[in-house]
Amino acid sequence: IEEVSETFGVLTATQDYINYGYLLAEHGEEMVSYVKQAIVTGKNTSAEVYALALARMERLRKYVRESFSRYDLLITPTLAVAPFPCGYRPEVIDGVKVSKMSGFYSMLYPFNMTGNPSASIPCGFTIDNLPVGLHLVGRKLDELTIINASLAFEEAYPWAHLRPMAS
Repeated sequence: IEEVSETFGVLTATQDYINYGYLLAEHGEEMVSYVKQAIVTGKNTSAEVYALALARMERLRKYVRESFSRYDLLITPTLAVAPFPCGYRPEVIDGVKVSKMSGFYSMLYPFNMTGNPSASIPCGFTIDNLPVGLHLVGRKLDELTIINASLAFEEAYPWAHLRPMAS
């Protein structure tokens, strides 16, 4: 997962710089530190590092494509942690240092890179009554399986009437 995380970091930081780098000079002081850091990282990413990240992304796509020759669905938690307060981002999860920018959603970004269809559906609540999501990932171009699996889960475990406690 470290290689996937690093690859995602390089690709998104580079895109952040391409899309938002022009805002850094005029609005950098208003940006939260991790967004500013991502833009600066993207600016400083060499063509060689970016090309290696693209190659790793292609290897990931191949691996996931081959994995789905044996499975119809991959099911993971949506996030690696329970919901946290707005403005806070965990830097350590289960004793492991993670990226403040993206460590908490490590089950999601591999599939942002591979283009596999996915859905996050409510599946319950933490002991503190905070919502928890179930992440379903399917074969490339097979959105119908994701929709059908989401529907089947919702029918088996109805949740629309449930609400987390208001803070």
